[in-house]
Amino acid sequence: MLTGTRSASAGHIARLVAEFWSDAGGADGFPREPEPLISLSLPIVMQAVPNLSCVVVADRAARLGFPPLEDLPDRPLRGCLLAYRGSALLLVDAADDRRQRRVTIAHELGHYLIEIHEPRRRVVRALGDDSLAVLDGVRPATFEEQLDAVLAGTPLGVHVHLMTREEDGSIACARVAAAECAADDFALELLAPRSSLRAEVLALARQPLQQRWASVTSLLIHHYDLPPIVAGGYAKQLVHDLTGGESVREQLGL
Repeated sequence: MLTGTRSASAGHIARLVAEFWSDAGGADGFPREPEPLISLSLPIVMQAVPNLSCVVVADRAARLGFPPLEDLPDRPLRGCLLAYRGSALLLVDAADDRRQRRVTIAHELGHYLIEIHEPRRRVVRALGDDSLAVLDGVRPATFEEQLDAVLAGTPLGVHVHLMTREEDGSIACARVAAAECAADDFALELLAPRSSLRAEVLALARQPLQQRWASVTSLLIHHYDLPPIVAGGYAKQLVHDLTGGESVREQLGL
C-alpha cells in the first residue's frame, strides 16, 4: 500500500525518475507504462507469481541460486525485489489487477534504483569497479577502501533485505519504514509526477476541501490510471501540500 509519506529527498527521487525515463527512451503522455521498458534499460527480470508470499519468495530465491533469505513468518505480498550482484528479479502477485500491478512494479523499481543501482554507481565513481566485490559480499573492504568510502561519504557494505515485519504486518524498524516510504514516493513520481499535476491542483484552490480531494482523486484514477485507494491517499497529500487544508469558513462551518 502506498502511504505517500516522504522520507527521501523529493529532488533526488525526481532525478532518478527522470533518468529512468531518459534511459528507457522517454515518456510520452499518460498513463505511463514502465513495465515493458524496465528490462530494456536495467538488469531486471520480471515475473508474475501466483499467491506470492514470503515463503514463495524464499523458495524462488533458493532455486535461482540467490543467497539464503532469513526465515520470516509467511505473509502475502503484492511484490518483492530480489537483488544480487547488481541484477534483480522483480516478482509481482499474478492475482492483482492491472492498476495495482503498475503501482507494485513502480514501487519495486524504486527500491532497486534507490537502494541498489544508485549506491553501486556512487561506489564505482568514488572507488572504482573493483570495489563492487565488497558490495556483493565477495570480499571484505580493504582499509584503504574503507577510508576512501568515509572520505567520499559513500556507504560501503553488503545490501541487506527489508522484509522484516511485526506479527501484525506493521513496520517497526525505522530503516525499513524509510525505505518503503522512499519507494512509495518514487512510484507516485514515476506514474503521476507532481510537475504534471501542480497546475491542475492549484486551479482547484478555491473549491471546498472535500471537493478538491474528490476532483484530484478522480483525475488520478481516470487520467493517470492509479488504483482508487492509492489515488485517494495521493490526492489528499497533493491538495494539502499545494493548496492547504480547510479554509477558515469551512472550519467555522459557514
